[in-house]
Amino acid sequence: MTGCNSRTILAQKSGRARIGFLKKQMTDRLNQPEINSIVKTRWLGRHVTYYPIVRSTNDLLKEMASRGAPAGSLVLADYQIRGKGRQGRHWEAPPTSSLLFSLLFRPNWLAEQANWLTMLAGLACLEAITGQTSLKVSLKWPNDIVFQRHNQWCKVGGLLLEGEVANGRLDNAVLGIGLNVNMDSNQLPETEMPASSLSIGVGRNLSRLQLLSEILIRLEQQYETADQGQSPCQAWNSALMIIGNRVRAVMKGSDQIIEGLAIGTDDWGSLQIQDDSGEIRTLSAGEVTLRS
Repeated sequence: MTGCNSRTILAQKSGRARIGFLKKQMTDRLNQPEINSIVKTRWLGRHVTYYPIVRSTNDLLKEMASRGAPAGSLVLADYQIRGKGRQGRHWEAPPTSSLLFSLLFRPNWLAEQANWLTMLAGLACLEAITGQTSLKVSLKWPNDIVFQRHNQWCKVGGLLLEGEVANGRLDNAVLGIGLNVNMDSNQLPETEMPASSLSIGVGRNLSRLQLLSEILIRLEQQYETADQGQSPCQAWNSALMIIGNRVRAVMKGSDQIIEGLAIGTDDWGSLQIQDDSGEIRTLSAGEVTLRS
């Protein structure tokens, strides 16, 4: 019988851990058959296009929409060369680490209702993440997905809505969703609000396919409810982490700054801030940060 010293035992354990990690990575690879098998919705995400690498899922789906792609079409990629965030910012994540996908809607809603899609997607992501983890997840107005770690809010994802309006109606809309799922701390970008990933928050890797499935199921249900005329505004308002807190807002397209208490949102998702003079200011787009 051959004896084993402590170094040998540690090496064996390390080797088994490495093999386990690699197996998990292999089983969570995205591909067309796996995506088709995991999607359990009736129409949302049933028409799937997957690419290992693409310049932008939103750009690609907009091109497909112009050629008549059906509502519910899903474009998903493992890596985006020119992933987009709000206000033209670049969104980049290492290959095989995140969920990067876009969905096509043809709602024929009033143009003012476009923000409902952002609300619905944010709420669906929160519910899906909560179902898979124990994280304290919330939303940061207008379209960031965040969770609290060590008493600090960290950004873990974002939403980007691009739509076309005709005769005052929302003809079609492409909704992009990006979630940092299995990223290490050294892979995270430097941002004003600290970035993080779900795996850092829970201390283990998560199944991207399962998370995708949960998001699609919840989003389909919520969209159909909204399509019957029920606003998601109240639920979305309750999920916003800035409500009831003092904020500093920079209005989009100007250098105008508003400071005050975030008291809620209106029916279309615009943020309402009560400034120091007591006046209620409405912000439809801009950058908002928490103040102490």
